[in-house]
Amino acid sequence: MSGFSLPADQGLVICYRGEAMSSIVTKALIADHQPLFRQALSSVLHEQLGVADCAHVGDWAGVIGALRLDPSLVLAIVDLDLAGMSKLEGVRYLRVVHPAMLLVVVSAVSNRQLALDVVSAGAHGFVPKDSEAEVVELALRTVLSGTLFVPSLVAEVGKAPPAPASADAAQLLTERQREVLRLLATGQSNKAIARTLHIAEGTVKVHVTAAFRQLGVHNRVSAAHMLRSCPPAFAAIAEQFTETEALPLGAQPPEAIQAAFRLVAE
Repeated sequence: MSGFSLPADQGLVICYRGEAMSSIVTKALIADHQPLFRQALSSVLHEQLGVADCAHVGDWAGVIGALRLDPSLVLAIVDLDLAGMSKLEGVRYLRVVHPAMLLVVVSAVSNRQLALDVVSAGAHGFVPKDSEAEVVELALRTVLSGTLFVPSLVAEVGKAPPAPASADAAQLLTERQREVLRLLATGQSNKAIARTLHIAEGTVKVHVTAAFRQLGVHNRVSAAHMLRSCPPAFAAIAEQFTETEALPLGAQPPEAIQAAFRLVAE
């Protein structure tokens, strides 16, 4: 079997790779520096794919240690920007040292060339971090079925990746947009933000959409990543995102977990 298909409802390119898993996957490794994102991935694996045991690590040393402890792991989801991983070199290492393990790479940065480079390095799938939960689920099901998964952006031949937003762009945010971002960083929903600021929920969505467009991002994860490179006033907002992610799982607002896989401006 060979070839590829482009499901119209998902806008994803799926290419054939090899054999499907012969049994149900019961254990997986999730490697990402953001606790909230790890929890969101774990929820998808547990609730949608029936994976009962998910090991969580936050850096490359943790990946190596987890695989030494349990070399029988058959699925790993790893952040390309994991501390100590060396990006594509780390991908190649995992594929060479653990050839039987399925490897899905996630990244806050996504463009056609990066997706192709990750797959060329041996990964079985590449998933942008701003993907919705349904897309992440489809990606994991695709890989587990023996098929290589890449996002639809690989079909955007000749389209240059968007230029990253600058600190100047962040400084053009209005005071209201900054207020909305600060509250969004604490995990509040659009409805909660509307109550706090005494404005309509639709107005909150307008501010979020405008702020994300100004920053050149699509979700809270990307916004935090970009704001950390800006002046202190904006980096402080980014730190609020980080503080929310570091809360104990039981203390995290439900909206914060959902926001990890959702465009909050929708």
